[in-house]
Amino acid sequence: AREYAVQHDARRHWTFLLRREGQVARYSGDFATFVTVEHERSAAAATAESKINRMLTPVLVTLSLAETSGDFESALEAANAWLRLVLELGLAGMYALARVGGALTRLGRYDEAIQSFTEALRHHEIWGSAASFVGEHRQELARAQLGAGRIDEARESAERAYHEIA
Repeated sequence: AREYAVQHDARRHWTFLLRREGQVARYSGDFATFVTVEHERSAAAATAESKINRMLTPVLVTLSLAETSGDFESALEAANAWLRLVLELGLAGMYALARVGGALTRLGRYDEAIQSFTEALRHHEIWGSAASFVGEHRQELARAQLGAGRIDEARESAERAYHEIA
């Protein structure tokens, strides 16, 4: 993909191509390449045509690196920064809210995570998201509810998620 992008002057898509390359490295367990590509992606965003890309990509790279390394305090900071930016830009905030909730869950801050996932689900309703995306976030809500000891709520959320994802 890199060679093709250079040969065909597709640099405007560079950050997106790097994101895919980084994901492949991460999912295949090549974390050294993943980290290198993520840093390259963040640097490439500085010259992107899109203001949104220039603003969000460095924050998303920080979030991705923090989550992958298990540094959930830094992941929470980055997710909150992403949330502030998307709301400032007038974009849908459900994915940022869900990442905030995910970091909070991993930090054992279940009640806050539940609030974040609940708000993410509210945003899904406002924006008319596909049921499968709603279900994925509801599944994460169920995990936070389970962690908080809210067994009945977790069961209800998990059952709803099952039907939304299916």
